[in-house]
Amino acid sequence: MKLLKKQISAKDGSGYISLLPSTPEDLWHTYNLLQKGDKVRCTTLRKVTKESSTGSVTSSKVRMNLTIEVTKLEFFQDSLEVRISGPNVAESQHVRMGAFHTLTLELDRQFSIEKDCWDQVTKMPNPYLIMHTSLHSLTPTLN
Repeated sequence: MKLLKKQISAKDGSGYISLLPSTPEDLWHTYNLLQKGDKVRCTTLRKVTKESSTGSVTSSKVRMNLTIEVTKLEFFQDSLEVRISGPNVAESQHVRMGAFHTLTLELDRQFSIEKDCWDQVTKMPNPYLIMHTSLHSLTPTLN
């Protein structure tokens, strides 16, 4: 997994990281790293409908960035996806605040995770998980 960006406050441990998973194991670690209440941002497709002044309705799929607060989290080993559901927490032209959406994290697709306190990760009981998801062990990769 490539750490693309890391911005974590030394004062209170809050902040975000941007990641690019490259192996199935990276998605599994992402699934174990996420907790309810975390915020995840990535690109997604959303069906947008528009009504013209004449009353005709058109719909199209629009690619956009959404940030949601994690309320539901699932890992699908067969399709190598992590699906995250929750309300939209950032303003968007096409999606109202609080509207529920599902984001899909896939291989070779960048996403960001924001936590109120990254130190919570090190308090998890599984030492294998801590060893592989510790932010101190992730280093930025320059291309």
